Amino acid sequence: MGNTTIATGEHLSALGVRVCELDDVRGYLERFPTVSHALEKAVRAIRSHLPEAELTLQMYHDPEVDDEHPILLMRLPSYPEDVGRILHAVDEAYLETLAGQEGWLSVTTDFRTPEP
Repeated sequence: MGNTTIATGEHLSALGVRVCELDDVRGYLERFPTVSHALEKAVRAIRSHLPEAELTLQMYHDPEVDDEHPILLMRLPSYPEDVGRILHAVDEAYLETLAGQEGWLSVTTDFRTPEP
C-alpha cells in the first residue's frame, strides 16, 4: 500500500465497490489518505468473509452536526446468523488504521438484498 491512495473510481471498481457521489468520495479520500488505506483493509476483510457481498461506498451526511464521512454499505443475498461477528471482525481489520488520525470510515449493512 505505501503512500498510494485508492481514491480513484477505477481502483474501487476493481475491488468490487460501487461508488455513489464519486467526486465527494474522492475529495474526502484525498483530504484524508489514511481513510483510503482503512477502506482497502475493510474491503479485503469483507471479501475474505463474504465474497458475495455487494459493496457500495457513499458519503454519510449527518443532518444534526456538520459531519460527513464515507460509509461502506454491505448487502448480501442472505445474511448469516453471525453477520454481527463478521462486521466486528471487519471493524478490527481497519479501525486501528484510523486511530489517532483525521478522517473516518463507517462499515455497516442495512440488511437489504443487493440491488439488481
